[in-house]
Amino acid sequence: NGNVTGVIDRLEKSGLVERNRAEHDRRILYIQLTKEGRSRFSQMAKHHKRWLAELFGDISEKEMSRLQSLLLKVRQSASAGAASSQ
Repeated sequence: NGNVTGVIDRLEKSGLVERNRAEHDRRILYIQLTKEGRSRFSQMAKHHKRWLAELFGDISEKEMSRLQSLLLKVRQSASAGAASSQ
């Protein structure tokens, strides 16, 4: 996908990811985080975790359990729909 290529290009230019070709098949391209990329991801994950805690802070355990069940059902429906359209 061209959009993904552009995103990877920008991340690579920023020093956050690197591209590596598979030795056994040059068509395969692996993308991995650099040391700086892992550091930035770790920082982002901490902020994201805090944001989620604030977002869901007023939801009871019972409500959270119900939400998880509903989201699982949505995911299963989406997966089934995607599989049937192929």
